[in-house]
Amino acid sequence: MSNLFYEIPINVIPGNECALPKEMNGAYVNCYAGAENVNDALQKSVNALKIKGYIFSDILESPTELDLDKWEIFVNETWSEIADSLPTQSEVKSIVSRGGVFFGPFVGYSN
Repeated sequence: MSNLFYEIPINVIPGNECALPKEMNGAYVNCYAGAENVNDALQKSVNALKIKGYIFSDILESPTELDLDKWEIFVNETWSEIADSLPTQSEVKSIVSRGGVFFGPFVGYSN
């Protein structure tokens, strides 16, 4: 079975090794994962965040299955101001095919 492509909005809190500035209590981030199903995509996303030093807090919205062939359109409509820092269409296809995870921007917050 080939992998599907998911977007999962997640709330994280800082762990000991994360890149979040000290004055921030947490961050929102969209995780993008290639997986056979949404549960695997969530697990891969949480594990990738843990490796980066973040602690999973909760899912902000229901995960969305994205059309892999429309990534560039999605980026231009959603993240046009940072499009150059996100993977290209061909890079995303490669990431998804091998079951990888990447992140949109981290938006930090403080209480």
